[in-house]
Amino acid sequence: MIIKPVLLIRANGNEQDAKALAELGITAVIDPFLEITTNPDPKNALNLYSFALEAQIETWVVATSRNGIDYWAQTIGESKLRSVFKANKNLRFCAIGASTRSRLHELGAAVVIIPPEPSAQSLLDLLSTRNPAKAIIPTGNLTLNTLSSGLKKLGWEIIQAEVYQNSIVERRPTSVAGIEAGDFGAIILRSPSAVRAFLHFVPKSLVPLICGGRTTAAELEIASLTPAEISDLSDSDSLAKLALKTLQKKE
Repeated sequence: MIIKPVLLIRANGNEQDAKALAELGITAVIDPFLEITTNPDPKNALNLYSFALEAQIETWVVATSRNGIDYWAQTIGESKLRSVFKANKNLRFCAIGASTRSRLHELGAAVVIIPPEPSAQSLLDLLSTRNPAKAIIPTGNLTLNTLSSGLKKLGWEIIQAEVYQNSIVERRPTSVAGIEAGDFGAIILRSPSAVRAFLHFVPKSLVPLICGGRTTAAELEIASLTPAEISDLSDSDSLAKLALKTLQKKE
C-alpha cells in the first residue's frame, strides 16, 4: 500500500506533528501558509507583565494558545516571566491544551488546569466554575473574543493584549501545486486562521482535511467543506492517528 504524505501548513510547531506522523510510518511535508511575528510594539507585553508582577488578588494567566505565551516570553525575556510566575503566589494558570500547559510549566507555573477540549468555549466553561477574578490573556491579532466576552459577562476583569501577529504568507506556497495534483493524502488544519489561509490559496480541494478542534471545523464548514476527521484533542499523537485512519480509508 502506497501512503501519500500529509501536509502541515501552520506557521510553527509543525515538527512535533511530523514526528508523531513518522512514528506511524507517515511522511510529512511542512510548508507554512501562515507566518507569525512578534508585535513590534512591546508595550502590550510589558503591560501584561506589570499586571502579573503586581497582582495582589487572585489573578489568572489564561493561555489561549502556545503562541501567546511564547511571544510574550520572547518580548519580556523568559527569565523575567519565569521569575514572576514562580514568585507571585496570587497567580493561577489555565491553558487551552496540553502543549500550552507544558510551556507554562517550563516557565515556572506549578499548577496549570486545562479544559476537556482545546477550544475557547471549553476554556470558558472551565473558568465559569471558578469565582470571578482577574484574567491576564496574551493574544494574537486573530484571536477570537469568545473567552474574553464570556468572562466579562460572568463578572471577570479582563486584561488582554496582542503580543503576536498572524498573517497569510505573501508568496504562493510551493505545495499548492501538489495539492492540485493530488500528491497529498491529507492536510492537517489546526486553527481557524489555518483554514482561512488554506482557502486563500486553495478554494477547492479533494484532499481530505483533518481539523484540530471544533472551532477549526466550524470555520471549514462556513466554506461548505466537510472535514474528513475532527480531533477533540490538540496533541500531535491524536492528530497523527486520525491522519492514519484517513489515509487507510482512502487507500
